[in-house]
Amino acid sequence: MYGAINAMPYSSSHADSAAGPKGCGVNDDFFAELSGFDNFRGITEPGNYQPAPDDWSVVHTDVVDSTQAIAGGHYKDVNMISVASIVCAQRVVGDLKFPFVFGGDGATMLVPQRFQNDVLAALLGLQSIARSRLNLDIRVGAVNVGELAADGHPVRVAKHHLSAAQNIAILEGAGLEEAERRIRAHPETYRHEVSPEEDTDLSGLSCRWKPVPSQRGRVVSLIMQTRSTRSGLYQELLERLDQVIGPGLDNVNPIGAPWMSYRSILDCIRDERRYYQGFSRDWFNRVVEIVFAVALFKYRFPGIGFDPHAYKRQLRTHSDFRKYDNVLRMTLDCSTSEIDAIRRLCDAYYEAGELYYGLHENDSALMTCFLNGTGEGEHLHFVDATDGGYTTAASQLKRQLAGDNAGGS
Repeated sequence: MYGAINAMPYSSSHADSAAGPKGCGVNDDFFAELSGFDNFRGITEPGNYQPAPDDWSVVHTDVVDSTQAIAGGHYKDVNMISVASIVCAQRVVGDLKFPFVFGGDGATMLVPQRFQNDVLAALLGLQSIARSRLNLDIRVGAVNVGELAADGHPVRVAKHHLSAAQNIAILEGAGLEEAERRIRAHPETYRHEVSPEEDTDLSGLSCRWKPVPSQRGRVVSLIMQTRSTRSGLYQELLERLDQVIGPGLDNVNPIGAPWMSYRSILDCIRDERRYYQGFSRDWFNRVVEIVFAVALFKYRFPGIGFDPHAYKRQLRTHSDFRKYDNVLRMTLDCSTSEIDAIRRLCDAYYEAGELYYGLHENDSALMTCFLNGTGEGEHLHFVDATDGGYTTAASQLKRQLAGDNAGGS
């Protein structure tokens, strides 16, 4: 079901069978054709954003009661299901490039509306897997971008280059929160009466690396949401973080090949067995994949036509350790003194009425992977602190919001 080291590019045959029109839509290349930026501070430049097409949809997923699930020790499953929702959408749309942001306990995606119902069907299939095999539930829904824009809730998209071959989406606009609000308030309406897909395709999804230990002290997941309309506030925050973090933000990515290690064959089989029913051919193929992957990465068997060392080096430049979707999210490897400085900085902006924030720290980072292949640009790695970094940080931020709302400020 997930995690092939030699995952093949997805065939578009499923997408061609979608209920929507066959062939390419007028705006299908919207994200692929966006010009991107290399410096992460480009998220603060309005000129880097373009309005999302009206004939696309905001698709949102989140794990219900994720804080409770994480408190019960299921943080890895929460992360996996969140990344799985992105994989579901990719498997439906085939080779089409679309924007998405991983949030720790869910994901926000934009897809052409002609794929909307097929994506929802796949996600509802994932919902069934989560309920029956992981005792988790996920909320699923989609709202048309044009509908949101007409009601005064725009959605804008930018592209950040992680490397010459890989990039991630940057999202902003009131339409993101409004889409989530509508999906939460009217779940049946924004599921569009779609039936779950019976055989949800999650090939290419994996979580076989051990937690990545901090090299500098502690791994922190930091979420920052401005509460002020002051122009340039996010840019100022990024500059201040660069000042208080010794090596600078560009250099505290927790992912790095020298200190990463692979899990054992038995651990991988125990984990992945939960997602299969019976001893099918698919499960047999999965076991073969696990054996080859562990041989390559744990026991360093030579790869035939594949360089595992090059792949490991690419992990750092193919990871989403920082992102933005109206909220700044970062997972960083910092010293304890730097963490103290980050807290003082955030507290100062919070007391000044300009920022809400949440910060979770742990000894290691968790990486969940999505592979369409093993070449450069064919894989992407989603990063969070272990023990549910983003979800725990978001809970702190929500308490700040709730406290201010209760106080009438």
